[in-house]
Amino acid sequence: MDQVITAEIVFAVVAASAVIYGWIKGSGDKTSEILTRLTRLETKLDGLAEVVEKHNHVVERTFKIESDLNTAFKHIDRMRDDVDKINSIKLGGTE
Repeated sequence: MDQVITAEIVFAVVAASAVIYGWIKGSGDKTSEILTRLTRLETKLDGLAEVVEKHNHVVERTFKIESDLNTAFKHIDRMRDDVDKINSIKLGGTE
């Protein structure tokens, strides 16, 4: 996922560079076109920010799930050990 986000950031930087280049090279009569491009660029950057925010939330939730899952596995292992001890006591005849 990091590659996708990196690609989107590179795209945004390239798009911004193209807009700035067009702005510098263009004359004053292209102001509306430049403003339109800047508006589109801003919209794309807002979309990118939203995607990054969603990605960050997924990463945080995944980390929490992995942590909880490891804790659950530890509890299961302890319970399995307890059951094995109980079974060995019952089979051995010692109480």
